[in-house]
Amino acid sequence: MGGMALIPSDFEYHMRRAGEHWRLARASVSPEKRAMHSRIADAYIRIAEKFWDQERIAGLPSTGGLMRLQ
Repeated sequence: MGGMALIPSDFEYHMRRAGEHWRLARASVSPEKRAMHSRIADAYIRIAEKFWDQERIAGLPSTGGLMRLQ
């Protein structure tokens, strides 16, 4: 699995979903589909940010920080 945890944290899960939608947005031919996947990715990032803050406050180890994909 390349060093990934078998059970991702909530932050990791939502960042992975965001990454999937960024890839779909880049691959989309239709501007409407591109915009839709970009909006979904942004929403997943906003959710991940909330979990990132909770994990930092709880003192959990860092998973690398936030990064917006574009």
